[in-house]
Amino acid sequence: MPVKVFSGVVRGYGLQDKEWHEIDLNQSNLAWNEVYINGRWVIQDPTWNAGYVTMDGEFVFFTKP
Repeated sequence: MPVKVFSGVVRGYGLQDKEWHEIDLNQSNLAWNEVYINGRWVIQDPTWNAGYVTMDGEFVFFTKP
């Protein structure tokens, strides 16, 4: 199955109070995939869809509804 991996920078946890000019854009903090399924590229984002980190540093998994 063909897959492409992309990386980039988001102003999420730890960077939400910074302006873009204060962030090192060469230090990726997010990755996502494009997977070729049934003749088209589908974007998948396992980073943000897994859960979140609390202000105390605890990771909380998202649960299925």
